[in-house]
Amino acid sequence: MKIMFIIMMLLLSGCSNDNKQKSNQVNIDELDNEIQYNVFQTNWAYMKNLIQVEDGIMYSLQHKNEETCMQGSYFLYYENGESTIINNDINNGCDFDNVEKCTSYFNGFIENYFYFDKDIYYVEIRYLNNNENDNYVLCKSEIDGTNRQDVVQFEIPKQASRIAGFSIHKGKLYATYDNNLVIYNLITNDIKIIEFGSASFVKKIYLYNDIAYVEISQYLNKDGERIQDAIIKLDLITFELEVMYENIPLYFIDETNLISVDKHDDKVTTYLQNHETGEKVILTEGYVTYRLKENGKYVLGHYDKENDMSAITVFDEQGNLLKETKFEDNHTAMGVIDGKYYMTKENINKKSTYFYLDLNSESDELVQLNFK
Repeated sequence: MKIMFIIMMLLLSGCSNDNKQKSNQVNIDELDNEIQYNVFQTNWAYMKNLIQVEDGIMYSLQHKNEETCMQGSYFLYYENGESTIINNDINNGCDFDNVEKCTSYFNGFIENYFYFDKDIYYVEIRYLNNNENDNYVLCKSEIDGTNRQDVVQFEIPKQASRIAGFSIHKGKLYATYDNNLVIYNLITNDIKIIEFGSASFVKKIYLYNDIAYVEISQYLNKDGERIQDAIIKLDLITFELEVMYENIPLYFIDETNLISVDKHDDKVTTYLQNHETGEKVILTEGYVTYRLKENGKYVLGHYDKENDMSAITVFDEQGNLLKETKFEDNHTAMGVIDGKYYMTKENINKKSTYFYLDLNSESDELVQLNFK
């Protein structure tokens, strides 16, 4: 039986239990501008802990109350080596020992979020008791966590085999699970649902201007042939589909290149391929653990098997190596902002420390960020 994807009518109550004020509409002027956040929740979610805001960097740090076992997130502002918890009430007792009192504190982990026009947008999961569906809500708040509002609420069946992915691009919410791509217009409330066949499911999607690149497993083409790992170019104006590539395990794609992996005779190669010329350039021998693009440069993380070390490599759009840095201990990528690669490390006591590596510098020195 086909799983139906239901997007409900706008339910504009506050995201927190103590904010019941209703709003009739979102701010059309701000949503009519370009909003681009083209990495889905299901892709590299660990890199969603920091974003760039107008005056610096904003972190979402996880917090667990050892007495109540309640888990949550709070926002922290970092600039010029100094950190400040984001808070709107100087009398509420907010500090690093009492983060639950801060206005930027959220129950649950806030990972899938982004900043636009002085507001924070994020996806919140509200678990229901019917054992059938979960409510997913796109919410917004001011940067200090106040004035929380629901933008749109929708349901995803629990029996869906693939957890939903979300992205916002040019005033539209894109949501995927299984074989569906749902496009919800945040300005007009119109819904467009694109199905890619009952046996397929959407693996990744990348959004650029009026084009989406979609990777789909088990795609049935117009000739009735089943394609594994098809990369489809979707026109977001006409919704016309074009199969660009077949049988390519995709790592990353943009309007110029794709980054993919080729495994042959137990040899693994990650390469860069140009759309127009088809030319391939080898980036590394082995799998890539994470990948992104910033300011025209590809940043890849991978394991250096020969030296038993993890490594960060930076390439230009032609595949030329610009920088390589190796690490003797493990770390978790958080993202790249203004040419700085941010990461976190855990010690034996599970305490996290945070660093950045300047990708534009010849130095491989890590700079530690001091919180508190």
